[in-house]
Amino acid sequence: MEVATDEQFTPIKQDTKKGKLRYYLYNINWNYGLLPQTWEDPSLANAEVEGAFGDNDPVDVVEIGERRGKIGEILKIKPLVALAMIDEGELDWKIVAISLDDPRASLVNDIDDVEKHFPQDASLARMMPRNVATDQQIYVRYWI
Repeated sequence: MEVATDEQFTPIKQDTKKGKLRYYLYNINWNYGLLPQTWEDPSLANAEVEGAFGDNDPVDVVEIGERRGKIGEILKIKPLVALAMIDEGELDWKIVAISLDDPRASLVNDIDDVEKHFPQDASLARMMPRNVATDQQIYVRYWI
């Protein structure tokens, strides 16, 4: 599911690529969302990330807490690590975070803590971008 930034009122709907619906190849064990009022500028080259231009979408969030969120739900989160990805030549940021309401939120403050307390999620979060859709590959370039 994605926010349709090109439609009035930016509804949440199933994402498409080249006219086809996009699906995850694997079950995901986290909540996938976005940071409201953010935008990855497609006219700005990021010199620190191979000169890639933004993907014209909000910044994505991978929330690794134990509770499954609902579509459209707003969570207060603690950012843990920023992941810069290149998707078909476009820069696509992912923020790995945990809900402040999660019972383990106080245990994690960075990627090392994620790997210690959420080892399965850390490895899946690193693998997820490469396996996110049936019609493409996305490569992880940087952990920040």
